[in-house]
Amino acid sequence: MILLLGNPKLKDFDVKDAKAVLLRPWARGIGDSIVSTGAIRELKKKYPHIKIYVIQRNRSRCVYAGNPHIEKVLPATLYHYLKLRNKVDVYVDCKHSVNISNLFACRLLNPKKIITIY
Repeated sequence: MILLLGNPKLKDFDVKDAKAVLLRPWARGIGDSIVSTGAIRELKKKYPHIKIYVIQRNRSRCVYAGNPHIEKVLPATLYHYLKLRNKVDVYVDCKHSVNISNLFACRLLNPKKIITIY
């Protein structure tokens, strides 16, 4: 089923051409979230034309919600992944491990580029 949700062929895509980026930060709590907002500011400074979306847990979404560099902050639910399907060009996953839910999220989103940071 996972293979049928998107095109498994790799495509060449330059990140500079991205219009929308979805970030899944590594932050587990409010303190980690505050630290990660600096990276979002720098990303927006380097690429001012992109829209930045963040998918995060409930307990630290409030930190990202007030950030002027972020277009929208969403909970990590199946509904929101489907809502963003084919709307984001780059998916940046900063989780410390790869599991089946991360792979499933990548296939649901169908981005042009996937960046995983460990």
